[in-house]
Amino acid sequence: MKPNDTKGMSPLQVAVTTGWHRKIAWYLLEHGADVNFIESPKHRKTLANPVFFDVALVAVYNARRYELDEQSNTYQLIHSKEDADEAFDFLKAVGEHGADLSKTDYFNNGVISRVLFAANRVYPDPKYPRIKPSEEQNEDLLRIFKYLLDSGAEKNTVSSYAKKTNQEIYCTEPIWDLVKVFYD
Repeated sequence: MKPNDTKGMSPLQVAVTTGWHRKIAWYLLEHGADVNFIESPKHRKTLANPVFFDVALVAVYNARRYELDEQSNTYQLIHSKEDADEAFDFLKAVGEHGADLSKTDYFNNGVISRVLFAANRVYPDPKYPRIKPSEEQNEDLLRIFKYLLDSGAEKNTVSSYAKKTNQEIYCTEPIWDLVKVFYD
């Protein structure tokens, strides 16, 4: 049975968002999947976005980072370099297949807005010094931001929901120390 949250999504979005089914996603992309598809607002009023937003989020969530292993109570690096590289390569391939990175979601958030939101969720907070950002995570996230910005993504869309720019929203968040180089 199909989960409710995929209603209105393209097959490529479903392959990307329901567990990052790599082989299916690559197959769909190589066989003409619409990389600029966006769900109809009648299906997904709050989360409707272009398919490449989901692809960018897969790249963020597959960045190498530390997470607490509850059994051993130690932090373990999750996602291999290969995982991070494949998700990033897929993001670039979607761009090479004509994704319009200037498109926004239905709240006028650009892909950078959504990537900042996701990156901020997985980025360690210095107020809780039990763990620091890894060099691997920084490297993986920076290349995502650089690629998106170099490919035409708008870095400071104004959300119709928050009524603020990305810089206004994230300048006090942990992720800002990493990405502020793109805003100077």
